[in-house]
Amino acid sequence: SLSDLSTKLKKAIEWNASIEHDQVANENLKATAKQDIGRLEMITSQMEALLKEKKVLEKSIRVKRESYTTIRNRLAQKTLISTEEIESEIANAESVNQKVRANAGKAEILSHLSRADS
Repeated sequence: SLSDLSTKLKKAIEWNASIEHDQVANENLKATAKQDIGRLEMITSQMEALLKEKKVLEKSIRVKRESYTTIRNRLAQKTLISTEEIESEIANAESVNQKVRANAGKAEILSHLSRADS
């Protein structure tokens, strides 16, 4: 009967529409999943880069700690040398040198004068 065929057609159209709807939904899910996969790959790559950077920083910190400890231990065994006494000795030596130069200058002048008097 025509009524049965009409009902059958209506059900077929609805069925096909639901299939098309699911196909579109699946394509949308596939597209968003691809976006999510791309984002996940980017995040994974960033995490790997950050982990490499973290390892480099950890090694740098370890080396700096070792150097710090070495220098600290070396400093613990050393004391500063007072330079005041050495500076005082230099000043005294310079004073003596100036006096010697002054005396040498006077002796030279006296020598010239005594030659001039002769």
